[in-house]
Amino acid sequence: MRALFKALLKGSGTPVLQTVDAAGETILSAGNIWTSAHARRIALREGGLEPGGVLCSAQGGFAAVIDLVACAIGGFTVLPLSTAGCAVLRSNVSETQGQGGAQIAFTAAEGGCTLHLARLPAALAQRPGALLAVPGAAADPLAALRVFTGAEIERELVQLAQRLSPVQGGARLSYRSGQHDTGLVCDLLLAMTCRQTIYLRDAGATDPRTAIAEMIDLAVDEVAMPPAMREAVAREARRAGPAERAVLSRIRVFSEKAQRGATRGSAQVSAERLVPAPPQPKPAASAQLLVPLF
Repeated sequence: MRALFKALLKGSGTPVLQTVDAAGETILSAGNIWTSAHARRIALREGGLEPGGVLCSAQGGFAAVIDLVACAIGGFTVLPLSTAGCAVLRSNVSETQGQGGAQIAFTAAEGGCTLHLARLPAALAQRPGALLAVPGAAADPLAALRVFTGAEIERELVQLAQRLSPVQGGARLSYRSGQHDTGLVCDLLLAMTCRQTIYLRDAGATDPRTAIAEMIDLAVDEVAMPPAMREAVAREARRAGPAERAVLSRIRVFSEKAQRGATRGSAQVSAERLVPAPPQPKPAASAQLLVPLF
C-alpha cells in the first residue's frame, strides 16, 4: 500500500481534497497529502509508536486522510472511530493497561497522541501487518472489527473499480459520518486512486436541500453518503423542479446497501442514479431513416 500511495501522491497535483468548516475553505493537493503524511509518521514515531502499533483516530476530514496514509507509510494500523467510540476504547484500554504490551495510540486535539500499552483486540492480534480496522455497529467498537491488510485493500479497490466504474478525474462530493457508513475503501481510497477532486463534508451537519444545492453548484459526477442520508436526499430530489432533476439525474450516489439477512460487515457498496434520467424524446421521422441500408 505504501508503494501505491507513493505512486499516487508524491509530486502529483491530483487527487485534490477540499473541505469547508468554521475556519473556512482548505484545499490539499496530492503532493500536500504525501508531505503531511510523512510529517505525521515522524511525529507518531517520535511519540513512541512503533511499526505494528495501532493508531485510534477520531479525527475527520483531512486529518483522517493523512492518518491513513501515514499509517501505510509507517507500518501502523489505523482504527477510525467516532468520538464516542474512541472514549469507549480508551476506557477499555485503561482497564487492561500494561497487559499484553501492544501499543495503542490515541490522537490528541492538539495534533499529538497519547500512548498506552495494552492487550490488542483478538481481531487485530490475529492479523499482524494490518493497515485498517473498521469498527462494527455494536456499542463496543471492538466487538465486530473488520481488519484489512494493505494487499487486501488493493484487491478490493480493483474489484470496486471494475464493478462500480467511477469517473476517472471526475468530481466527488463525499459526506462522511462518525460511523464511516459508506466505508473508507469506497468513500476515500477509490476516489483517490481515480484521481478525483474530492469535496469532504460532514454528513451530520448538512440538510438534504443544502446537499442538493451543493451537488449542482460543484457540478459533481458522484456523491458518497451514508444510507440514511441518501434516503432523505433522494426524497428531496424527487420534489425538485425539472431543471434541477435533469442535472441530478447525471449524478451517481455511492452508498452501502445491506443484504437481506446479512451482518453489517457484509453490506455491499452500490452506485445508483440519484433520480431517474428524464425520458428521451423519440427522433422525428426522416426520409433518410426509411432508406434501406443494405
